[in-house]
Amino acid sequence: MARVCKDTKNKAIELGLEPHTSFKHMMLWNILGLLVIVGPAVATQGYFKTLNEIEQKLNELDN
Repeated sequence: MARVCKDTKNKAIELGLEPHTSFKHMMLWNILGLLVIVGPAVATQGYFKTLNEIEQKLNELDN
């Protein structure tokens, strides 16, 4: 998980996007966020938001 988050964050920065994920962000929301029940959902939403932005930017560059 740490490597995937790091690679996603680095790719977002490389493309000039603001990353909404990091290993620290994922771990804090997944572990401590369990106390508020929705923590893992917040972590996953941030990761997929960044991943979506990366994919949109790469699609724009292909066209």
